[in-house]
Amino acid sequence: MFLESFRSSGVFTDYEIGIIFSPLRNDEKVKMLYLHWALKEAYVKAVGTGLVTNLLAIEFRGVNLHDTEDGAYDGVEVYVDGEKRPEWKLEVGRLSRGHYFAVAVDGWEGGDGGKGEIGGWRWIEFRKDIWDVWSEPMVN
Repeated sequence: MFLESFRSSGVFTDYEIGIIFSPLRNDEKVKMLYLHWALKEAYVKAVGTGLVTNLLAIEFRGVNLHDTEDGAYDGVEVYVDGEKRPEWKLEVGRLSRGHYFAVAVDGWEGGDGGKGEIGGWRWIEFRKDIWDVWSEPMVN
């Protein structure tokens, strides 16, 4: 029932519904649903519109379960109103069993000479990389 409620939810395109429901096992269908949802969420956060966006206008292709078992992959493409948007860089990965993430970046032009390449992932430590940078020094 949970999965079936998404067939006509107005969240996923017909193409995405076909991909979500294509695995044979229900647990894999749920994982595909989570991956597609993570991509939709990452995209609408990146454009700054949130969930008021027409989610049916945004379609993701190249989403699969196989690659996420070994880590992050970036073979996903986004189409907006049927038009491929190659300036968007999307990455999908698995944090733990059943927990996925997606990141969307639009035409980033950083210190790479404007090539639009995205830097690599690195592990951050909350205290050192966030707390100490953005707050007053802690008094022990």
